[in-house]
Amino acid sequence: MIEAKKATLTYQDKDRTVHACKDVDLRVEDGEFLGILGPSGSGKSSLLYLLSSLKVPTSGTIAYQGRCFRDMNDDERAMLRLREFGFIFQHSHLIGYLTAVENILAAA
Repeated sequence: MIEAKKATLTYQDKDRTVHACKDVDLRVEDGEFLGILGPSGSGKSSLLYLLSSLKVPTSGTIAYQGRCFRDMNDDERAMLRLREFGFIFQHSHLIGYLTAVENILAAA
């Protein structure tokens, strides 16, 4: 299970504060599937970054299997992503001279 409680992600864009995600409360049970819909710029990718530990919330918490991401160091979060999460990014980050299978194996 992954759970967000009042998860907020803000960042600075020059002299303004951008709220990429604000006070998100979400619980996804093991085996559950969901879709995230919204217009460009609404925070869909930011939410996925939070839920996968690519980003740590500015405030609030995100926990996977009861363990808060904020309590993990960078290496632990990287290992969690390697073992537990999969991504298909909006922009392909493939190595052009490798085959599809070689690109997958390069990540391991």
